[in-house]
Amino acid sequence: MKFNVSKKTAITLLFAFILFKTFSQTSPVVTRIDATGESSNLITVSWSLPENLKNIYVSSFYIYKSNKPITSYASIQDIKPLAKLPHGTLAYNDYTSENVEFYYAVVSATTEGELNSNGLFWDEELDKLEQKGEEKIYPLIIPGVNATIKGAKIKIKKLSQTEAKPQVKDETKKTYENNKLREQPLPFVDVFGEEKNHIAKISKNTEYKAKDLGNTKPIQKKLLTPYIFEEDIILPAGGDDYFLFDILKKYFINKKYKQSITQLSAFLAQNRSTEVQSRAKFYLGQSYYFEGEYSKALINFLEIEDTYPILTKKWMDSALDFYEAN
Repeated sequence: MKFNVSKKTAITLLFAFILFKTFSQTSPVVTRIDATGESSNLITVSWSLPENLKNIYVSSFYIYKSNKPITSYASIQDIKPLAKLPHGTLAYNDYTSENVEFYYAVVSATTEGELNSNGLFWDEELDKLEQKGEEKIYPLIIPGVNATIKGAKIKIKKLSQTEAKPQVKDETKKTYENNKLREQPLPFVDVFGEEKNHIAKISKNTEYKAKDLGNTKPIQKKLLTPYIFEEDIILPAGGDDYFLFDILKKYFINKKYKQSITQLSAFLAQNRSTEVQSRAKFYLGQSYYFEGEYSKALINFLEIEDTYPILTKKWMDSALDFYEAN
């Protein structure tokens, strides 16, 4: 399996990673941005606060929204921000009724003055920032870091057949008096395909459904497509994220699931950060799933059910289907 990323997107992500490594230690850029549709009118955008800042005070955040991926500050500098959020904010609820994909970006702003114990420090890079009132916007967009690379949309509730199609009395339907049976002959369905000259007196759709009911062959279930978390698409700087990325690159992505099970099990045998451990368990569950060891896959999915409730439900349901079929 290969990452489903175009060449242009891959180059953009690589460039974004280089930018992030260059500025992450000295710039007030938020990281790990994520946008998720929560309901029929709500998309929640979340992020992590800037780290390792020295003598820089982030006073507020500006959140931007577009129906196209936001890849540079130039593409949004003429757009009115969706909202201005105070220092320390970690999420924003965007209420909308439009059922289309939206992309988001969070841009940091700093304020001059003695705002921390060391006072505000401006280096050569910060001197270039755009002045906006008493604040200075940091005009840097890094896809996958402070700008989403995956579109988010509201969740539309699927109506039941009763809700979608209100029951209306059919006034043209035939009635039969005195308990008289319907006229003969009844429609004949050639379930086994033995009647070459058979002409159906019912619709094709109804005939196909009737044949399915008479088919004794089990329905073939389809395996799910391997899932990769967004965090594991970009090469990490180091630490637990890097070691997990290396295992996925060498084994999981190349469908070497037996080696993936061995390497991920060894990886999880040591203390890891909670977030990396959860992702590794999910990949281990997938590896067991594709190796046909559905009971072991279920165990791993169950252990992280609270962390990824929607995602694990899908994989557990599929694993149970194959487990019961065996």
